[in-house]
Amino acid sequence: MSFMPHHRFPETVDGLADTALRLISRLVGEGKIEETLGIRQALEPLLLRHREYLALRAEPGKVLVPAVHRAEAALLRFIGQCKAALRPELGPRWNPRWAEAGFEGGNLAVPGSFRGRKELLLKLRAFLRARPELQEPVANVAPARADQLLESLQAARNTLRGHAARQRAARLAREKACSLLRKRLRSALRRSGGLPV
Repeated sequence: MSFMPHHRFPETVDGLADTALRLISRLVGEGKIEETLGIRQALEPLLLRHREYLALRAEPGKVLVPAVHRAEAALLRFIGQCKAALRPELGPRWNPRWAEAGFEGGNLAVPGSFRGRKELLLKLRAFLRARPELQEPVANVAPARADQLLESLQAARNTLRGHAARQRAARLAREKACSLLRKRLRSALRRSGGLPV
């Protein structure tokens, strides 16, 4: 395979690094060691950026996403405990009194979206604050528990969002490093007359 100045290089980091290493080897074999300097200076940062990106990409599944799932599961348990504690007072089936507690739409279903669950939790908290006689401290059905759960879930989600931003930044840094290496490879090929690799 021979390279021309307009050659299309591999899209993957591994393929691009392999191409760079083969070109370095060829240039060294031709005695053009000085031509390899720019390639080496671009290759090392690319490999570092790639490792950083891969580490960030692996982290959410190991730590961050499970933390969000645990916080959401605790919130769902709390909502279930609230429903159980409120049934004797509000009735076993939905009625307009349940709407005051945050269960709207004619049923006692928990909303599927984060925003919906958060709104329900806020309404349940306000309802329990307004009616302290319905709180069950032993079962932890209390506004303070709603506050803890909301804070925990929001913190987990914020951490995940922050991580996503760091991951995007790492991906962009890796892409920039790839572009620089491609530029250096093209330059070296132009100067060396398109050596076959």
